[in-house]
Amino acid sequence: MSAARVAARYAKAFVDALSDQNRLGDAESFLEFCEVVDGNGQLRRLFANYAVSPRIKTGVVDALAKKLSLSGLSLTFLQLLVKKRRLDILSELRVAVNENVNRKLNIQPVKLVTAASPSAEEVQAFSQGMGARLGCEVKVESRVDASLLGGAIAQVGSVVYDGSVRGRLDRLRQELIKEK
Repeated sequence: MSAARVAARYAKAFVDALSDQNRLGDAESFLEFCEVVDGNGQLRRLFANYAVSPRIKTGVVDALAKKLSLSGLSLTFLQLLVKKRRLDILSELRVAVNENVNRKLNIQPVKLVTAASPSAEEVQAFSQGMGARLGCEVKVESRVDASLLGGAIAQVGSVVYDGSVRGRLDRLRQELIKEK
C-alpha cells in the first residue's frame, strides 16, 4: 500500500478521534510537529531509518513534543506511529491530517496566483466571494507570478479558474491558430 493511502487511513482515524473529543484545534500542534521534522534533515532521516530502535525514536518524539507543548492526543498518536514504525510517512500525514481537518470544518483551501501582490482587502473580498460561491469557508494561499501580466488564477481542488491576461492571450492565440 502506498504511503499516501496509509497516511490517509491514519489521518482519518486521528482527526475523527480529535473531532469526537471536540479538540480539532489540537491538530495544529501535530501539524507543527510535522513541519519541524520536515524542516530538519537529521530528524527526517532518523525517523525514516528502520535501524534506529523505536525506544530512541520515542525519546526524540517525547523531547520534541515537550518543547512544542504537544497536546495529549497528538503525543499519543505520535507514539502509536513510532510503535507501528510509521514515522517515515510524516510528510504524507501532514497533508492528510490538514485535508481531513479542513473537511470536518467545511474549509476549502484555494490557491490564488496574481500578477501583483494583492492587498489584504482584495484577498478578503476574494475569499468572501469564493466562499459564497462554494458554500463554505475559504482559506486562501496566495503567491505572486509576474509572468501572468495581469489578473489572477485560482485553483480550488483540481479546478482551475484562469482570469489572467497571459491565459486570455494563450486562448486568443489558440483561436487564431484554429481559424487558419
